[in-house]
Amino acid sequence: MYYNPGVFEQVLDYRYTQHHLSACDDCIGYVALLRGGDIDRQVWLRREGQMLEGPFWVVDAAAFKHVPRLLSRNWVADVDHDTAMRWRMAGPIPITVYDADSPEAQAAAEAQRSAAQTVALVGIVYKCAIVPLETHNYQLLGALSDSVNCLISQQSNPVDGSVDAGTTND
Repeated sequence: MYYNPGVFEQVLDYRYTQHHLSACDDCIGYVALLRGGDIDRQVWLRREGQMLEGPFWVVDAAAFKHVPRLLSRNWVADVDHDTAMRWRMAGPIPITVYDADSPEAQAAAEAQRSAAQTVALVGIVYKCAIVPLETHNYQLLGALSDSVNCLISQQSNPVDGSVDAGTTND
């Protein structure tokens, strides 16, 4: 399932005060797993029939006394509210959790890096995040919403040496 809006942020605040967490600047969301020993790890998630997404930061865990009941319900993880809304979750969904160091997660991370480099190679650099869409394509947030301001920097075209004058996409 997923946490209500703002709950993971409250958990983060507590975990920081207790020095349970380091940092995860690359993480795209938060997740709660079964074991307390997983806190501060990075994982990747795969919804049934979808590509891996991540990394997600493990910032919470089930209480030990709740683990048997959760296992009996085939519960694996709770995700943050933003992720649940992006996935259009209305209830539990089949999901597989991969350690960030697993071969599958490493391949997915490399695919994300390659997609980001491909965007930069067209001669225009967008100062926006790249997000995976349901179609498994990577597009720029600036191309998806007029409310996102993306600065296009001046950069020479690697093919013909021409220079883009640079504009702001409002």
